[in-house]
Amino acid sequence: PTTEMSYWVTILTGLRVLGLEVTQEDKKATTKFQQRANAFPVAHPRPFRRTDVNRLHDLFDKDPLQVAISLAWHTGQRMGDILQLACNDIEVRAPYVVVTIRRGKVIQKIGPYTLSMVDNSPLAVSLLEIRKEREETGKLFLWSDNNSDTERATNTILANAMIAEVEPLCECRSIRRGGLQHMAEQGTSLELIMMFSKHASKEMLLRYLDY
Repeated sequence: PTTEMSYWVTILTGLRVLGLEVTQEDKKATTKFQQRANAFPVAHPRPFRRTDVNRLHDLFDKDPLQVAISLAWHTGQRMGDILQLACNDIEVRAPYVVVTIRRGKVIQKIGPYTLSMVDNSPLAVSLLEIRKEREETGKLFLWSDNNSDTERATNTILANAMIAEVEPLCECRSIRRGGLQHMAEQGTSLELIMMFSKHASKEMLLRYLDY
């Protein structure tokens, strides 16, 4: 029910952005969705696992949204932040490809930050291919250069559908948690994980990881 409510709010946001009328029936539906959401406790969706990432790649190889999901998982980033990446946020600094996160939840507090990957890794190669294809719009994962709420909301819905095709118990929120949990399971230190997650303390990170 909470997911239904989230999707419904996204649809209403799209209507308003397009200048379309939100009818009385739409408002009644909002009330019903809210009542349903309030009747159930909020639960975290299942974290996306390594096997899920592999299956996602097999099913949607080269799809830009698949690359966005994989990038968010491998780096422990929020899907919303990754979807806002621009072409000029991806740079080659041999032997690395550097991704600069300039837009998102924590940017106002800590400012832009960078993530690096080896330039011949499959993910880096895919990012560079998409950057080349999207040079005209300037955006990696949006369709135009206006960075609109409608485009971001639509891409989020499409990404959720893609994720659900792999694992119905997962959604966009599963990606970041799953990626960070995988880092921890591989023995990565909490200090290093925090460089990706940007949590303010180890306690906050551990709580997020459900540890």
